[in-house]
Amino acid sequence: MKIILEHYKCPSWNTIAGRGHWTKRAEMMDYAHASVAEALGWYEESLQLFKKPVSIIITAYLKRPIDCDNVSCKGIIDSIKTILIKDDSPKYVTEVTTRVVKSKKDYTVIEIYEKSRV
Repeated sequence: MKIILEHYKCPSWNTIAGRGHWTKRAEMMDYAHASVAEALGWYEESLQLFKKPVSIIITAYLKRPIDCDNVSCKGIIDSIKTILIKDDSPKYVTEVTTRVVKSKKDYTVIEIYEKSRV
């Protein structure tokens, strides 16, 4: 499954850590939740939980690229929890990969792949 968040710019861990007060971090999480909700459409009845563990790839398309290990995808993962995945524990999410691509526009792409059980 591929989800495109056309207006979501992945924040860096440096930005999150430097926000200070918890309300600023909460605003960033709300922004992630709203972006995912917009992309999925809360009323989309065909959405179902993945039945097997998943692998998630988050690609941040950024005008000003940051290091891929500095991309914070926690807000995105929390936003798809209970909608597409039961939980974000290792039982349900076996890996999360972050990528960064230089782009003329800031946006984010989420790819979710069901993994076969080993």
